Amino acid sequence: MNARVRLRLKLYPLLLLPVLIFFSPLLFFGRAFADGDAVVQLYPALKFFHQSLQSGDSFLWNPHVMSGFPTAASLMGGFFSPLHQWVYRYPDPLLAYAALTAVAYGLLAVFSLELVLALGLPASAAFFVGLVLPWVSPHATWAANFTMTGAFFLVPAWWLLVVIVATSRSWVVRGAAVAVGGVLGGRVLLTAHWQLLVQAVMATLAWAAAVAWRERRAARVTVMAGFLAMVAVAIGLG
Repeated sequence: MNARVRLRLKLYPLLLLPVLIFFSPLLFFGRAFADGDAVVQLYPALKFFHQSLQSGDSFLWNPHVMSGFPTAASLMGGFFSPLHQWVYRYPDPLLAYAALTAVAYGLLAVFSLELVLALGLPASAAFFVGLVLPWVSPHATWAANFTMTGAFFLVPAWWLLVVIVATSRSWVVRGAAVAVGGVLGGRVLLTAHWQLLVQAVMATLAWAAAVAWRERRAARVTVMAGFLAMVAVAIGLG
C-alpha cells in the first residue's frame, strides 16, 4: 500500500464523519427537513415520483399540483436522472432525499481535499479545506434544497479534473478525467438549477485559462479543449 492510499485512508473517515453526524437525524432517526421548500414542494413531489416508479405509472404529468403539472417543467426531484429513478424507487423518498443530500456534501468535501492535494499543498491544508468548505454559507444554508446542494461539488470537481488534464502525460488519464467531468456535469444539469451549471462553467473556464497559462505552450490547447469537452459531454447527457 503506497503513501497516497494510506493518507486517504486516514483523512477520508475524518473528513466524512461530520457529514454523517450532521445528517444522522435524517438517515437513522426518521427526521426530515423542515424547510418551507422541502415541506411544501420537494417532499410531495418526491412522494408522487416514488409512487409512480413503484406502480409503473408515468411521472411525466403530476395531477396533484393545481389542475395538473408537467414534470419536465421542474428539476426539483431530478426525475430524469437514472440514478434518482433507481434510488427513489425503493426506500422511503424522505430517506432517499436525505441520503442523496449527504452524498452531495461528502463529494464536496472529498473533491475539495483532492483539489488542494493536486495543487501540491500539504495534507493538513487539504484536510482543513475539505473539512470546512461544506459548512460555509451558502452551503449550509441550502442544506434542505437538493436543487442547490446537488451542484455544490461541481466546481471543486471540475477544477481538480482540469489540473489532472494539465499535469498528466497519459491520454488515457486525460480522457478518463474528461469523461468523469462530463458525467458529473450532466448529473448536475439533470438535478439542479441550470444557472448553477452556468456559474460552474464560467468559474472553471477562468480556472482552466489560468492553469493553461502556467503550462508549456503545447499543453495549453489540451487543457482548454479538455474542459470544453467536459462541458459538451455534460450538455449532451443533460
